Parts: sequence; structure tokens; C-alpha cells
Amino acid sequence: RSATFEHPNFGHRMQEVLPPMQPGTSDSGNLDNYVELMLRCNRELPEALMVTVPEAYHTDKRLDEEGDIYNFYKYWGSVQEPWDGPALIAYCDGKYLGAKLDRNGLRPARYFRLKDGTTVVGSEVGILDAAKVSPDQYESKGRLGPGQIMAIDLSNGELIENNEIKQMMASRRPYRQWNNEFRKSMAPQPWFGSDHDDPVCKEIEEHLLQLQFMAGYTLEDVEMVVESMALSGKEPTFSMGNDKPLAALSDRAHVIYDYFSQRFAQVTNPAIDPYREALVMSVGVFLGRQGNLMAEEPSRFENSNLNKRLVGLDSPVLNERELRCIKQSRLLTVELSTCYTATHGPNELE
Repeated sequence: RSATFEHPNFGHRMQEVLPPMQPGTSDSGNLDNYVELMLRCNRELPEALMVTVPEAYHTDKRLDEEGDIYNFYKYWGSVQEPWDGPALIAYCDGKYLGAKLDRNGLRPARYFRLKDGTTVVGSEVGILDAAKVSPDQYESKGRLGPGQIMAIDLSNGELIENNEIKQMMASRRPYRQWNNEFRKSMAPQPWFGSDHDDPVCKEIEEHLLQLQFMAGYTLEDVEMVVESMALSGKEPTFSMGNDKPLAALSDRAHVIYDYFSQRFAQVTNPAIDPYREALVMSVGVFLGRQGNLMAEEPSRFENSNLNKRLVGLDSPVLNERELRCIKQSRLLTVELSTCYTATHGPNELE
């Protein structure tokens, strides 16, 4: 992604600060580097944190879908992957001082405002000594919920709470107009029924068993995984661990992913997926050229008639009708064959 980064503040020297995420740097360090780069490209610090650590706006019924904040998140959600934490982030750039909570909200964050202008943010109740700070000295109290942010304007000492600071940042640019011009959502299409007349699907149905065998599917894969997914609409859940014989030691052909195993930590964290965590997770994706993330307005391309829009999908899993819609969406598309001549052996794949 950083290969497309450009900004007048850096000019021809942009490559000297790229990529912002460096191997060997911690997750927090990489976030700090990326946010710093956004600041150097004329972003405000609260704005940069709203972009990189957004709230789960798509399920928040309190947000007006025509409002500035919703359209801010909708615009950036199509081009910038969210940093999920979990974390309570404290920040300061000399202009704003504040704190931000990730969209899962798994870290407690409380803040207190005293009448003398002192503001304290902490993760625990009771951080202020009751013997030194009496109840009548408090001006206000609050807490950060999932995805919320607070800031202090250091020029005047004003405490700016969640909705106000987000409105300030979101109203700086015409995000609603940009979404209407550069974003298009594709509605989910119904799956084919048994009476369809699609020639490609009919050919697959007639040779289904042969194709499954060629692709390396076993009876266990079909009955325990494919059928379960088709009936329930989600991936089946199995116990931890896998005692299946190693594919590398088998004398039968296997699908390629059978030859690889994912290492996982033996911890007690619950499963996190878009079904159990629908309030904060989404499987929606956008197709198209995302452009220059450091630009202060949507990137425009030479072939603007074909490339100026991103097409949003509710899921990366597509049926035949949805594939046709993508071809008709004016995105640049190409069909690639996944077949090769078996008589030439594995070298034919090169």
C-alpha cells in the first residue's frame, strides 16, 4: 500500500519515510509511526486516530446515516483497514491531549474534570485520593465507551467530549459528497434455484462428483464442512487440535492447504468471528483501486471512467449473479483460468 503514498509536504523525498510499518517494531510502535505520517500529511491527531482506530459505526443506531460522522467512517472504512487493539490509547501532539478506546472497548477508561481545570484519565476508579480531592471539587466525570474519544484543546484548556470532537473532525471535508461520487454498494443477489438455466452451473452440477475428486475434496469435507456451511450459513466449529494424518506422508492426493498447518496459542480466549461479534466485526469488502491514503481528497486516476468508484460487498463469498454484477459495475475485471496441462507435470504451474 505504501507504494502509492504521495503528499506535497514530502515531494520526491516521500520514499525516505516509507514504509511506515517496520519489521521488528511492536504493534503499538507501528501504529505510532503510521499516525505520525498522517500528521505530517496535514491531518489532525484526533482525526488520524478516528481513521486508524474507528468505532463500529455500521451497527451504531445513534449515528445518522446522512450525518458527517457516519459518512466519515464510511469513507475511510472502504480504504483503511482498522487497528483493533485492544487498547486504551493516550495521545498528545502539543495541540490536543486526550485518550481513545478501540471499538471492542475491552479496556476501562474513566476521566475526571476538576473545577481548577485539571483533567485526569485512568483505567481505575479511586485514582484520586479522596483526602486530597473532595467531592465538591469535581466539575464532571465520564467514561470512554467502545470506539469513543476525548480531547483537551491545549490552547484554551477546553475538554472536548466524544460527539463534539468527532463532529469537528468529520465536518472538515465533504465526506458525504465523496461517498456518493466514489462509493457504490452492491446489493446481495439470490442464489440460483434448482430450476435455473445457467449453462456453466448446469455443467458443474452434471460433473459435480468428478470435479470434487479433482479438487481433492473428501467425503468428510463434503459432509462435515460443505453441507454444514450450506445449511447454517457459517463455518462449523470443531474442537481444538487436529489428529488427521499428515498430508505429506499420505500416498493420496490432497488439496494444497492440507499440506500446511496453522500454529495457534493454547489460550482461553473465546472465538471471535463476525457471527458472535456482529456488533464490532464485519466481513464486508470493497473492490477497486483504493488510491493514495495520504491524499487530502479522493485520488483520481487517468482512466477515471472505469476506476473512480469502489464497489462495496457485504461478503467476499459471491454467487454467480453477484459475479455478473461485478462485471457490469464498470470495474476493470479479467477472467483467469486455474487449469493447466497435467501431461507436463508440476512445472506447468510455473
